[in-house]
Amino acid sequence: MRKWILAALVLFPVSAGADIPPPPGAAEDYRRDLIRQAGHSCTEPVVLRQVTSEQAESFRLKGLQPVLAQCGNGKRYLVATPPRRPPPPNSGPRPAPVVMAVE
Repeated sequence: MRKWILAALVLFPVSAGADIPPPPGAAEDYRRDLIRQAGHSCTEPVVLRQVTSEQAESFRLKGLQPVLAQCGNGKRYLVATPPRRPPPPNSGPRPAPVVMAVE
């Protein structure tokens, strides 16, 4: 019985740590870094907004979650990323993030 209690105490923090949400601002920082890696200019602060349903549908069919990122310098980008959770086994590779400048 002691072994079960000890195992529960040891394993509980590991399982609870898997559901910790990212810190505030992490989503904005991640999108900003993707925009910069794509070769675009993006300054702080970054504000994320929902995209229209027409824009979103084509990306969702590809397994991506699109958002509209507005950078501090006024430039806007559509950034589509795969979900945070990994795909089910044997479902193929995760799609690559997409960054598109918006006029």
